[in-house]
Formats: sequence, structure tokens, C-alpha cells
Amino acid sequence: MRFMKTLISHTTALEILDLQARCEHREQDPLRFDFETIFDTGTLGVTDEALALLERVPPPLDVLVCSRAKLHLRGPFRTHLHAGALPPDSCTLIDHGVYLCGAPFVFLQLARGRELLPAIKLACYMMGTYSLDPAGVDGIVYRRPLTTIDDLATFLHANSRQKGSGVAAKALKHALPLCASPKEMELALLLTLPARMGGYALRKPQLNSPILLSPEARRLYPHSTCYVDLLWQEAHYGLEFNGRHHYESDMKIGDDEARRLALRRDGYTIESVTSQQLANAAQLDAVAENIAERLRARSSAFRNPRHGQLQKDLIRGLAQKGLL
Repeated sequence: MRFMKTLISHTTALEILDLQARCEHREQDPLRFDFETIFDTGTLGVTDEALALLERVPPPLDVLVCSRAKLHLRGPFRTHLHAGALPPDSCTLIDHGVYLCGAPFVFLQLARGRELLPAIKLACYMMGTYSLDPAGVDGIVYRRPLTTIDDLATFLHANSRQKGSGVAAKALKHALPLCASPKEMELALLLTLPARMGGYALRKPQLNSPILLSPEARRLYPHSTCYVDLLWQEAHYGLEFNGRHHYESDMKIGDDEARRLALRRDGYTIESVTSQQLANAAQLDAVAENIAERLRARSSAFRNPRHGQLQKDLIRGLAQKGLL
């Protein structure tokens, strides 16, 4: 595929993909920008009036260029050189000769040159169901996932010679889809990442997957399905992360308890994990040991004398704000 007129990439593409997904989740009109007035087809120049249209995607705007001669464009741009042909099906037309890199291509771009843990966090975020927003409850709002693990794996396999594909592929092996909050991601990665990275190397759970309730359970909780933050289906065991938003009202607490009773009626054991437990090494060890017993497995973390320090480093890396 040859280069088009304008190709939005990297962080700017991620922000636009994120905004589009949030609009779709709220059933709002699709996000549209009048890019014809923003980008001059010759120099990629930009006017003050046009920039106002992109106030939700602040400059500098990331764009791909096909030659070093175009690396220093006029205007509020951050240019990125991409030599050679673009990967097939890597971008879509969004308006007037302006193309947007798709989520798998954006993941590859942003994983390039990064350490493994930030790349894992990025993959979880892009496959997750939340967006970072200071105006939201606990700093998040919900949206559909930007991509899936299958789409990422297919794209990376087809583009294994692209720069960054190595760390991107390694990150995808450890990432978990459908995280609904940063704390859920933190908990899931602490439990499942390899011991050499500070994790407990436990089997991966399903995140926020539906559980069909029996007629008997529905009498306790009048819904056909319910969701658990982290679920090990084979062990009928799950964890719920209890942040402060879980305690907004007595009604919410009562609803959570009814849901838990219904799941117990169907043979599931659901336990809670708090922020305090995540910050306490001894309590976190106890949580991991309990899961290992229920999975009839042993965590290699407890045989690693350096695990305590590795875990501190991992928690510090997971707690770092932002994705990029």
C-alpha cells in the first residue's frame, strides 16, 4: 500500500480511536472532524480556526511521513518516518484524504522502543473496556475495546518484520483482554505475570466474562447473567476488586451481595480484593496462595528468593500514571 495524503498515527491515532469508541459506547453520533480545513494538502499547514476543531485531540498531531525530507513539516505536527510500504489493511479513510491508522498498527507503533511492561499495559488498555478521563468516576469512563487479542495477534504475525514487532508480540503473550479499570489490570497482571517479572505466574483468568445464572440463582438475583472481575471458570472461583466506587450506596452494596449469593447458589466462590491488599506484600501473597490452592497449582514466585524486590519493582511500574 502506498502512502496517502495524510496518515494520523501513534498517540494522536490512539486518542481518536479512544474518543470514537467512547461515542459508540454512549450511543452518541460518531466522532467527526472536518479535516479538509485542517490539513493543507501540500504542506500539512494548519490554521488557528481549524485547530479549534481538534480541541479534544491536542497538538502536536502525530503523522506518518514516507521520507526524511518531510520530517520537519510546518505546523503543530510530530512526524514519524515509515520507510517502505504500509502494512495491508492498516488504516482507514476518515475524512477528505485523511487516513487513520487502525488499532493493531497503532499498538505496533507505540510498542516500538518501549520496555516490556509498558507495552503489556498498553495492550491491556487497548483491549480493555475503559478510558482514562479525570471527569469520570475514579478517573475512568467505559467504552468498547479498541481491538481484540485475535486481531492484534493476526496483525503482528503478518508484520513480524516490522520494527517493534518483537516487543509487541512478547507483550501480547502476557496481556489480558477486557480489563474494566486500571486496578483490575494491576491485579490481573500481578497474579499472572512470570515470577521473573515480579508476578505470581498463575493461570490467566477470564476478565468480565458473562456467567449464565440458573433459574434458582435468578430468584436471588433477578438477572439472566452477571459478570465477575477475574474468573477462573474451571475452579468456579473469582475475585472482585473493591475500590471506593463499589461503596457508593447501601443499594449498591445490597445488589453486590445478592449477586454474590446467586453465584454461590450456582457453585461459584467470589472473594474481594482491596487496594490495601495490593499494597501489602504479605496480604498479596495470601491472596495468590489461596488462588493457587483452588487451581491446584503452585506459584514459582514463592521459590524465588528475589521475588520480594521484583514484586516491588513490578508494583511501581504498574502504578505509574499514563500509558506512554
